[in-house]
Amino acid sequence: MIRAPRTLALLPTSLLLASSLWGQKSEGRFWNWFQAHDSALFAVKTGSEPICGELSEELHRVHPALTFEFGPVDSGRREFVLSADGIKDAFPAVLALGRTAPALAHWTITPFRPPRPDVTQISVGGLQLDARTVQFLAEPDGDRTGLTVSVPGYKATPNKTYEQAAYLLLDGMLGEYAVETAVGFIKIVPADGRRPGQWRPLNSHVSFPERTITSSWLARTFGVISQTVSLGCTPATAPQHRSTPTARQWAGSGSRGVSIIKPGSLYLRSS
Repeated sequence: MIRAPRTLALLPTSLLLASSLWGQKSEGRFWNWFQAHDSALFAVKTGSEPICGELSEELHRVHPALTFEFGPVDSGRREFVLSADGIKDAFPAVLALGRTAPALAHWTITPFRPPRPDVTQISVGGLQLDARTVQFLAEPDGDRTGLTVSVPGYKATPNKTYEQAAYLLLDGMLGEYAVETAVGFIKIVPADGRRPGQWRPLNSHVSFPERTITSSWLARTFGVISQTVSLGCTPATAPQHRSTPTARQWAGSGSRGVSIIKPGSLYLRSS
């Protein structure tokens, strides 16, 4: 009997790999790629290494809004944060990637940017902001809490640098999930000439639930007692501006290499 030649062994390795991934969901493809580049990813120091660009491309194959954050190396492990970049349409993609993450010896996988109230400084495009000098005014916005954020030296820039930094500081203080699901309008204003009210430093709150933050908790944290009582102004005079996905995405775009400053460590974000 004449046997057919075994041509499979002659196929290039790249084609064999491609065929093994064919039919898998995008999450599985992503984690296979991540594991294959584990060492290079773990070695990232600045966020501008070529592997970071490749990582962004792989995340965008899952969802075009996905971005990431690397934590500092701590006891041989490193945090890898999966972020929707504040775009709620991408939240299911973050959750799906988090659920399908394999066990990784050197990585801790975190869905959504978590609250880090002890990390108060951020540097974006040459601008450095400190949550201790950025202040907020909270007021009811329907069933949410609206925030007017006062930024020292605020001015309009083509890349919306001040907006990027302010949103990232909010993510750091409250966590990405809370900012998008429990906060209503977000309005960025200059510190000079701001309206009267009970302004407080952005880092003035002290404790956070681990993952689920409700609107009522946020209202208590920021001092908004009910929908009819506000800090210095009534709901009727509250700004009607609400942070939209488009505005949020614009403010959070182009942030590769953003540094979040913490004594003895460095958090690196990319979009």
